[in-house]
Amino acid sequence: MEHAGLQAFINYLETERGFSGHTVKAYILDLDQFAAYLQAGPSAFDDSTTKKVSLATTKHLAKATRNDIRAFLGHVQTAGGTPGTSARKLASIRAAYKFYVRTDTVKENPAVSIKSPKIPRDLPDVLTIPEVTEILGAPDCSVPLGIRDKAILETLYSSGVRASELAALSLKDIDRIGGTILVLGKRSKERIAQLGTYALDAISEYIRIRNDLGTPDHTVAFVNFRGGPLTTRSVQRVVEKYVRQVLPGRREISPHTFRHSFATHMLDAGADLRVIQELLGHESLSTTQIYTHVSIDRLKQVYHDTHPHAWRFNKTMPTIKIYHNPRCGKSRETLNLLRENGIEPEIIDYLNNPPTIQDLEEILRGLNCPASAILRAKEPEYDEAELKSDSSGESILKAIIQYPKLLERPIVTNGDKAAIGRPPENVLRLL
Repeated sequence: MEHAGLQAFINYLETERGFSGHTVKAYILDLDQFAAYLQAGPSAFDDSTTKKVSLATTKHLAKATRNDIRAFLGHVQTAGGTPGTSARKLASIRAAYKFYVRTDTVKENPAVSIKSPKIPRDLPDVLTIPEVTEILGAPDCSVPLGIRDKAILETLYSSGVRASELAALSLKDIDRIGGTILVLGKRSKERIAQLGTYALDAISEYIRIRNDLGTPDHTVAFVNFRGGPLTTRSVQRVVEKYVRQVLPGRREISPHTFRHSFATHMLDAGADLRVIQELLGHESLSTTQIYTHVSIDRLKQVYHDTHPHAWRFNKTMPTIKIYHNPRCGKSRETLNLLRENGIEPEIIDYLNNPPTIQDLEEILRGLNCPASAILRAKEPEYDEAELKSDSSGESILKAIIQYPKLLERPIVTNGDKAAIGRPPENVLRLL
């Protein structure tokens, strides 16, 4: 990357720190925006103003004060930036000052005493094992692109690699005998990722038909229909395509969700956190620890199953749920009946917050009945969903997600058991 004012800093980031070109560009853009703010004030956040100011130089850094940096970070959030955005820009400014103070180009580091904004740590989205199974089974393996997509999905889930890492894989990086792939991760760090037998079978089948996709003349493993290398965005589109097909209610799923699910499912099965850290290529264990949240349910279950005094605690926990329509008389009667028996259930307004495929599957298991048993076939939405008396269970569940009014009401669940409140007394057997 070329930047006349900060070229020494760029060279340092690329060579000594080993940052990727994308990361270096982000650092320099942050510094250019800071320099623009020093020159034009808050108007620097307008695109028209940015074009009229000069790019960042060491002279800008030398003139800036601690208050300038704090004011800049404040305006970042005022302009719509998140605390995470402000923290990243502060990290860029700190890194630049630290380098230029060390090289005696700038005398003082005004950023050293500025605290980074507190970043709320959002929990990662995770797929359940049944959801993963549905997605992995979605590609049509009778055509080359379907075989390729199957290999992509299986590799993402089996290895936990990032979309960018998968897109960069070369054929020589895949060890089908050893069941591993050589991955080039962040900061150009290599690591070995594992492949399960499902992924190995899918990759072997893909490699067999790879030349049918535009006769590629390169060694990048995954290719598009013209034979060119697949991009990171293309991998994202592959995932989005099959999520729309089988999980229409889950719009937040991305390739990174497979990475989250990989880690969470291993942790739930008893894997050591440090092993997962190595497999994911995390530098810090604290980054991996975010996945422990998903194991809370498993820990609670172990506690309830093994501790001699857990029973009373378990009885008072809000595990009973009611899928409630406040306009429905039977639903209101069932809710009142629960309350009369000392139960304050978790009320799920399913008309405004439709259930997921997983929710519906758990209900069916609790009822021990087919999907047709929770379908209101007399609703107008039944025809809109183009359902018929012989529609498959999968079609019915997808229709309920799209048209929540089709869900029979009310349904009450308690752990792995469920009952339909028609009549309301049916639910008393769950208590």
